[in-house]
Amino acid sequence: MLQALCCALRRHRWLALLGGGSLLSSLGNGLTFILVYHALLHLAAPASSLALAYLLATLPGWLGSWLGERLSTRIPPFGLLMLGEVLGLCGLLLPLGGLRLESIPLLLLAQACSAFTLGITWPAWSLIVKRGLSPGDLPAATALETLVFAAHVLLGVGVGVLLLRWWPPQALLLLDALSFVACLGVLACARRAFPQPDKPQPLAPAAALPPLSLPQRRSLWLLPLLAMVGAPAMALLPALAPMGDGGETALGFLFARSLGQLIGPLVIPARQIARLSGDNRLIAACLALFVACYLLLPWLPARGLAWPLIVLAHIASNVVFALATFSLLSHFPATQTTTATALAYRRQTLAAGTGSLLAALLADHMGAPLAVAVLGIGGWLAAVGWLAGRRENVPG
Repeated sequence: MLQALCCALRRHRWLALLGGGSLLSSLGNGLTFILVYHALLHLAAPASSLALAYLLATLPGWLGSWLGERLSTRIPPFGLLMLGEVLGLCGLLLPLGGLRLESIPLLLLAQACSAFTLGITWPAWSLIVKRGLSPGDLPAATALETLVFAAHVLLGVGVGVLLLRWWPPQALLLLDALSFVACLGVLACARRAFPQPDKPQPLAPAAALPPLSLPQRRSLWLLPLLAMVGAPAMALLPALAPMGDGGETALGFLFARSLGQLIGPLVIPARQIARLSGDNRLIAACLALFVACYLLLPWLPARGLAWPLIVLAHIASNVVFALATFSLLSHFPATQTTTATALAYRRQTLAAGTGSLLAALLADHMGAPLAVAVLGIGGWLAAVGWLAGRRENVPG
């Protein structure tokens, strides 16, 4: 996948600029993410608040994707991306207020703002790569999309953990704002380099879609299945870290998570991604590995063993994420890409939000480790049951 991505970036200047702009945006969103979690840990927020932070970092994306799908009929996709950056820049007032007032509700609302803007932009991002790339370049688009997803926290956590030792949080917010401004400039350059006119997409509501084939129906549910299995563990990951070290272990866990997310799509051979995206057994096995790693996490004899286990868990989960993303891009034509992507994203955020809410409710009553076990195993059994109803591997 890495070789395919490098070749595509060399051939398409607009794709390199789009990826660069998305990485800058991810740096900003990641800094917001790390500032919020650092502040919550500093304020000794309970496990339920940490889970609610993850809930609010995902669920408002449902409304964002709904709005983004409808705005796509009036605003060109590059315009939607730039609108998302402007909203993200304005949303920095929330973490600024939360830090100054030491307000947990404002910090949680900052996560909601980031999720809302991400929901607006994701369907537009998918439409751009679908319009601009040939089918043979879709593995590269999948790799870039998952790398940008990983960079949302990888860059933010990496830079944030380093700079929080010397910089005050307000200075990091200024860097956050500069990343959004720089992203707007890079996206403007990508828009000029794009080989096709940047025009709105005619709306194709879900009810107006033609009867879907088995691969298309399956594509719409893979991301929600991943969210159902993974969201509770991801929401409670900071709460699984030992307390009393200023939150450094929890931030390290978040960094390890994103490192696994970065590596995951790169281990998939580009020439086999079409076949692997239809392999139900592989998807079930990756989800099982993810759950098993999180079940082992609280029982490790040494804290240093936790980081490689978290990396392994998220390599497995992001293999599924990459396969699901490729399946969406490859099984729907450009005229349906916006609707299909927005529909899958809304299902994913609804599944993630439900799992995070259940995690928040259970964590305060039975503890984070047991809540992760109950919801992780339950989600995996439900996912396997759904996949078992489609026993035949779906052709890529």
